[in-house]
Parts: sequence; structure tokens; C-alpha cells
Amino acid sequence: MSRPTALLIVRSGCRLNEDATAAARDALDLRHVLESADHDSWAPRLDDLDGRVVLNFLSDRILKGAVLERDAVNFHPAPPEYPGRCTASYALFDSAATF
Repeated sequence: MSRPTALLIVRSGCRLNEDATAAARDALDLRHVLESADHDSWAPRLDDLDGRVVLNFLSDRILKGAVLERDAVNFHPAPPEYPGRCTASYALFDSAATF
């Protein structure tokens, strides 16, 4: 059985990018890894890039166009009490015992 094709968008400079890329390669036929800092170079051609599944890992970029018709996962790890991106800061502000 063939694996679905995918493209992965990562936040530039994130220490977890290698792990995210490896996990995506293990599970999917990863065709492209795009860094958020290079948004201006890949955004205009995003609709034309191969990948049935779009993975957004910690990226701060908002996607537009036909790419939104694909299967997608927007991954910003956090507990339900702190949904969204960069939420560890909020947990620290709240003096949360766990995160």
C-alpha cells in the first residue's frame, strides 16, 4: 500500500524540526519541507507543490488558496488548557504546575 504524499511546513530555527521531518518521512511520502522564514519564496507556488497532506509544524504562516482543500494537520503541541501556538509562556504566566 502506498503512503500518502505530503508537504511539511516548519517554523524556521525550531529545535524540533529534525524530529518532525523524520516522523513525517516515516509515516508519509514526504515531498517537500518548507521553512516559515522562506515563506515569500514558496507561498506563491504552494498550490502547485505535490502533497496530498499538508503538515504545519509550529509555523506561524497562514495558508491561503487551493492548498486548503487538501488534508491538513496544524500541529502546535499544547495541553487543552492552553490551545494555540507558543502557549508555554501562558502556562508560565499562570504559574501552572504542569504543562
